[in-house]
Amino acid sequence: MSDVAPKLPIAGSPVSSFEAPAELSGLLGIGVRTFFQTQKRRLSALPNGFAFTAKPDGLALPFDVLNQGNGARAAAFYRGEFKFAGKTHLRGNDGIFCKKNTEDEWQRELHSFSWLVDMETGNREMVRANCRALICEWIKSTSVNNIGQRQRVAFDCPVVARRVISWVQGAPFFLQNCPASFEQKFYSSLAGQISMLLRKVLTQRNDLSRLQAAIALVVATTGLSGLEKMRAVAFRRLNVELGKQIFADGGHASRNPQVLRDLLADLIPVRTALEKARLEVPVEFNAALERMLPALRFFTYLDGGLAVFNGVDDTASGLVRRILETDSVHGKPLIHAPHSGYVRLLQGTSNVMVDTGKPALPSVASGAAAGVLAFEFCDGASRIVTNCGHVQYGKDAWDSASRRTQAHSGLCLDNQSSSKILDSKFWQRLFGGSVVLSAHNVETETASLKEGAVFSGRHDGYAKSHGVVHERSLFLSANGFDFRGEDSFVPEMEYAEQIGATPFAIRFHLHPSVRATLSQDGASAMLLLANKTGWRFSARGCQLKLEESVYLPENGRVRKTYQLVLRGIAGRPDKVHWAFKRIEKRKQGSTKTKPEELVLF
Repeated sequence: MSDVAPKLPIAGSPVSSFEAPAELSGLLGIGVRTFFQTQKRRLSALPNGFAFTAKPDGLALPFDVLNQGNGARAAAFYRGEFKFAGKTHLRGNDGIFCKKNTEDEWQRELHSFSWLVDMETGNREMVRANCRALICEWIKSTSVNNIGQRQRVAFDCPVVARRVISWVQGAPFFLQNCPASFEQKFYSSLAGQISMLLRKVLTQRNDLSRLQAAIALVVATTGLSGLEKMRAVAFRRLNVELGKQIFADGGHASRNPQVLRDLLADLIPVRTALEKARLEVPVEFNAALERMLPALRFFTYLDGGLAVFNGVDDTASGLVRRILETDSVHGKPLIHAPHSGYVRLLQGTSNVMVDTGKPALPSVASGAAAGVLAFEFCDGASRIVTNCGHVQYGKDAWDSASRRTQAHSGLCLDNQSSSKILDSKFWQRLFGGSVVLSAHNVETETASLKEGAVFSGRHDGYAKSHGVVHERSLFLSANGFDFRGEDSFVPEMEYAEQIGATPFAIRFHLHPSVRATLSQDGASAMLLLANKTGWRFSARGCQLKLEESVYLPENGRVRKTYQLVLRGIAGRPDKVHWAFKRIEKRKQGSTKTKPEELVLF
């Protein structure tokens, strides 16, 4: 086979109703439709607030919670130290829930009670008593007469939904040997929060918030007695949202693999509880899970962690592994997820994941990014090329920077993102978050050949601003030892007057575990992985540099790393070739004194 990767005819991808538009004028239409849809939902939700008369009066089905707790955090809570969103605040005389001068991120995590799973690691009566004391403190601090500015976060829809789920899942632990007075307060508070969710599940403008509220209602009606008659209604609402937001290929409309993981972490225990009790699992609900599990496998690398695209801020493998262990069907992982907008090239032990979709709207995606045609590259369990990812918590500057094309392993013209990012307060208030406008057209094609896997893609994100269409072709050999690419600058004649001496940068952000060294002539780089495997990177038609970078999705840390950067002027030449080639180990008894020379093109 020729050293130049074969090209394929390029076809369009399925269009999602959650895709961001390419022009500001398109946002206006979306804003108008969203306003009227929200008003319609609010009108239809009015009876819900009055129709809720059922009250929880005990526990029904227990859940096998997939999230695991941290005993060290539980011990810190007992000492009155509450660390959330990277900040630690001490419990004062008036309690932790009335703490002043705290960050919204910290407040959201505190009021969500997701940390109750940490408390369960200390299976002792004093820990149960501490849980009950904190719940009573929350009930008192957020009573109608005490709700103030700092408590408003406690009643945001996602926070209420997470709190209801956490309380119901943790109830078998902290209700054990509890006083009757606490049990009465607990169920009474839950009834009020469930009633609130019945309204929020219809009135929320944010699509993902509605889905989270629907999940919380299903958890409540499954895990609590006295609400059995509501269970069918809750599942119907959940099925509506799952039908809208879970694509045919199993991905979520946010295009964020972490959102898919977190949804499954809440939904799988519900199905398991119903199956153990030999109760019927709703068909649509089960079908959605059977689509989502293979999709999660698709986004999971051999190290057990998630691919880093569109807002992923946590690649920890533990939760993913526990979710996939519940999959008895073992549906075959996808190679192409056309609705979610991703392509995977898998040959030998090498894995390449390419972003082929358009950014999603803030109503489903809080971390949508301008990363079209960016990719990640792994050799077995070792990550080589990554995207920078999203920071778990921190300053807005990190959030904005992580969305830009420069934070992805892709091509950037004139130091500008391929999509315009609207992150001013005006747009965030109007749409509930930053808006990343889309390229007008993104077209891709993949094929499997005897020689290996081939990908071709193009997007016109730079056509109007620079008169150039970006085309990217990738080839991964059958043994996975040879990964090549070609980035082309195709003039867009409609905007020919925009074509000029435009600088380009093609970035390959390296995982922090990779050690990179440039050759003396600056024409190639040697990459040493954590498993001592070596790869050689070479490029043609550009200037190769090794520059600093960051890796964000690790426990809120900003880890320093490096990036290989190819720089030049677009169209001079009109194509840039590059390749990663694995350095094969010498066989025993070989007389070679140095690695065999690798031919790039």
